Amino acid sequence: MTIGWPMIVAAMLALSGCATTWSRVATSDADFNLDNRACQHMNTQTVPVSSVLARDYVAVYGYKRCMIEEGYTEGGIWKGYSGWRNE
Repeated sequence: MTIGWPMIVAAMLALSGCATTWSRVATSDADFNLDNRACQHMNTQTVPVSSVLARDYVAVYGYKRCMIEEGYTEGGIWKGYSGWRNE
């Protein structure tokens, strides 16, 4: 039995998706939500899961780099998501 590369990629991406908490001084919930969604959007890739199914995946490293560039540090009150998008 041979496992196709899309299944291997999907499994690797599913395992690497995670939630990270973020903090930034003098930032409101609304500001965080805008920055979080923008970083997710800029780092979204479509991954084929099968011949007829594709899922949107947020690249972990790109997302984290984007949040850090926006001035956030890891560890805080806001939870940002990278990995499979739930939208």
